[in-house]
Amino acid sequence: MKFMRTSGEPFNINLAGCIEKIQAEYTIQTLQEIPFEHFSEGYCLLRSTEGEIAKVTVEDAFDYQWNLRDVDSDEILHSFSSVQEIIKFGWFLD
Repeated sequence: MKFMRTSGEPFNINLAGCIEKIQAEYTIQTLQEIPFEHFSEGYCLLRSTEGEIAKVTVEDAFDYQWNLRDVDSDEILHSFSSVQEIIKFGWFLD
């Protein structure tokens, strides 16, 4: 997106990059702090950049086990060593 400086000079803002950074920070904060409103069903949902949906259970979050599970079967789809690794592989709070 192009904007104009007060001097009339154009400059670009990478909104997609800004939004992704905000999503990443919000996902990290939520998974580390485990707020009730996000885990009220016993899990929170994450979506990958490829459109996949998975859940992190409250039990896994409390145990610092970063398993992304199938929403219906509870089967572990992916395991990560940290919340940052979840983000690195393109998963964000849904």
